[in-house]
Amino acid sequence: MFTDVPRKVARVDDRIIGVIGELEKKTCRIPGAFADWPPDDIQPVWSDVTYLRLYGHPNFNYIAYNTVRMYEQKLEQNQYRVHSLWDNICNIIPYYQQNFKIDGVMVDMGHALPHELRSSLIETARRENPDFVFWEENFELTKKSRKDGYNASLGYLPFDLHLPEKVHSLIKMLENSGSPIPFFGTAETHNTHRTASRNGALLFSKFTWALVNYIPSLPFILNGFELNAKEPINTGLCFEPEEIANYPASKLPLFSVSSLNWDSDVELTEFIKQVVDIRRRTIEPESNFETKTIKYIETSHENIIAFTRNFSGKEYLFIGNMDYKLEIYFSMKITEKYRKLKDYFSDKIVNIANGWLIYNLKPFEFIFGELFIDE
Repeated sequence: MFTDVPRKVARVDDRIIGVIGELEKKTCRIPGAFADWPPDDIQPVWSDVTYLRLYGHPNFNYIAYNTVRMYEQKLEQNQYRVHSLWDNICNIIPYYQQNFKIDGVMVDMGHALPHELRSSLIETARRENPDFVFWEENFELTKKSRKDGYNASLGYLPFDLHLPEKVHSLIKMLENSGSPIPFFGTAETHNTHRTASRNGALLFSKFTWALVNYIPSLPFILNGFELNAKEPINTGLCFEPEEIANYPASKLPLFSVSSLNWDSDVELTEFIKQVVDIRRRTIEPESNFETKTIKYIETSHENIIAFTRNFSGKEYLFIGNMDYKLEIYFSMKITEKYRKLKDYFSDKIVNIANGWLIYNLKPFEFIFGELFIDE
């Protein structure tokens, strides 16, 4: 049950106890565990959560799924709103806009806010700055996100980028219909396996960074990617029970003190900069997400990914090998007018004969460059 706000709180035998009233004789228990979805989530409990009562109703004076996540219809009424709290929440972003000049935020778990509160939060921020950017931690790409006022979604790439068949489907979607909303180009989040921990390790990290920069996405780096970090921050998504057993809360940076491995023998900063520099020279941001700028290319091998980008009369070709074990020899048919491909990374020239490009790539090797008509 909810109580009045405690005057003070203290940790007693691994529990957080609040003191109510002037005489300090009445106590209450502070809830210390929450996971968003599903209800049987097996990640470590979030022991530092504070619940805020958004509605005040005598029949709903408790913490449950229908009072802090999916609100009961009888509760979700204007007359029961705690208006002072709603106003405070809506004024958080303007404070940081005015004092720190921030120009965007992610609304974490925005789906757990009442629709009216979320809308008011967005509207208040955009009165301060009409170009203020909102993005959400939503793994689906939907038109509803746009309608709700978001500029971008996290998307599903952290779950799919290591699967060739999923990458094929992604590129086809981007060509045929485009994404309903811009999405983050990343193979990892703080809840998933680290990119460098997957098959291919460093080579996979380089491959994915190049790929997300040259498809229509918003390239995103999670802290530690540049240092080849392999240990997860949290085991919130897609971890097996035995993996979770190896990473108790005491080993996870989301719950315990940790630091990046600044002494790492592997460091990707220069490669990251190289990829971004090539992106700036080739990908035009104004039309990056238009379907006409990307074309999926069929190849002779299922683990070879290929597509072109078209900007200002120039055509660029990306080809990559997603097999983490095998070097692959392959062929692909492209427009017959082209005679050669110049790779921006190696300066190699790949010859094209009668519209056929025949080549070989090592595991997670890729090329990206401009197609030329002249010999």
